[in-house]
Amino acid sequence: MIRKYIRQSWELIRSERLYTALYVAGVALSITTVMVLSIVLYVRLAPVYPEINRDRTMYVSTLTVGDSTSTSQSGLSLNAVNEFIAPLEGIECYTVVISDNISGIVKLPSGRGRIQVKALATDANFFKVYGFDFIAGTPFTYADFEAGRPCAVVSDRMAIELYGNVDDAMGKEVDMDTNKFRIVGVVREASSAMSRSNAQVFVPYTFYKGYDSTRYTYLYGYQVVLVRKPGADESWISSQFDRAARAGASSLGEGVFIKTYGQPISHYDDSFRSWPGEDDGKTRFLSFYMLVALVLLFVPALNLCGMIVGRMDRRRQEMAIRKSFGAKRGLLLWQVLVENFLLTLIGAAIGLAVAWGILYLNYDWIFNFMDEYLSDNDLRTRASLDFSILISPAVFCIALCTALLLNIMSSLIPAWLSLRHPIVKSLNERR
Repeated sequence: MIRKYIRQSWELIRSERLYTALYVAGVALSITTVMVLSIVLYVRLAPVYPEINRDRTMYVSTLTVGDSTSTSQSGLSLNAVNEFIAPLEGIECYTVVISDNISGIVKLPSGRGRIQVKALATDANFFKVYGFDFIAGTPFTYADFEAGRPCAVVSDRMAIELYGNVDDAMGKEVDMDTNKFRIVGVVREASSAMSRSNAQVFVPYTFYKGYDSTRYTYLYGYQVVLVRKPGADESWISSQFDRAARAGASSLGEGVFIKTYGQPISHYDDSFRSWPGEDDGKTRFLSFYMLVALVLLFVPALNLCGMIVGRMDRRRQEMAIRKSFGAKRGLLLWQVLVENFLLTLIGAAIGLAVAWGILYLNYDWIFNFMDEYLSDNDLRTRASLDFSILISPAVFCIALCTALLLNIMSSLIPAWLSLRHPIVKSLNERR
């Protein structure tokens, strides 16, 4: 039966090409805009390489320490990490990251100039928290980290930029900020949309002098990324951290306080805040997103609805004849929905392809439009969005559900109203 409906629908498409073109174009435009928004939201929230543990990832990025006379705000010191983070229960592992000591100016071999890269100073646990694929070599070891050895893990694009291919880069040096680091591993680079894990060079922060500065006791420049154990409660972990911070504040003297801003916060909550102390904006963001998505669906649905009303008027005598021979109203309604859904699927496929093209060719502007400091000789601007992100099952499900919703919104009511007309009245109407 479905095959018969599809064959009939295809004949109608061929016989009404102008209607088909306008209908498909309307659907494609709507699907394109909705899918661009949906894919951006998906990339922001879903487990995507190498941030595959996003559902269990939590962040601590800033603290405020003060008293009645003054306050200071910054990232954590290693003292804070050891006292507030290390004792936490319910944590599978954590990594400490800092980028303040690195400008990321890499000198290319053979006098080919310099390029700006994104570099992160971190610890050996970084590659446990983030699921990087190693193309060659291994992460720097705990022994390398403890000794502060000048070793580095680089991305595959960085290795190719330096030495032409991945294999030739192994064991060679990367000259960054006048420091030479030996390349011990090469990873498949993360998309630049992965702002916390994307970098071209990773080095041990213990290499840099003053990495363990305790000038401000609990404040320095480190950020911590934690992965909680399955089943561990986020609020329980946050309450542990807050209690440890209050105990640390009391050790600094009477009247001293430490604000933790509810940290560690989940990846989901962190995605809707520019910094942890900001008001939770996810409700406003998601409400705005849903409003925009509904508008982008509702307006085209109204236009398509008008087109379908005209088409059903032209087919009223056909439907009346079929009803006179015993066809049930529900069966005819189902056929109309299938016919329009076929058109909707064609438009959805075109819209999804256009959305992919827009995101793939303009991902830097879409995902990083706030990063005005990027320049033409910045290796970060020449990355490409991993296409596997765009063809995930979740993206297909979003596109299919959007197409189905648009089809129901635009065709169900016109078809139902048309099929309610009495058979005799429909037969006597002029075409």
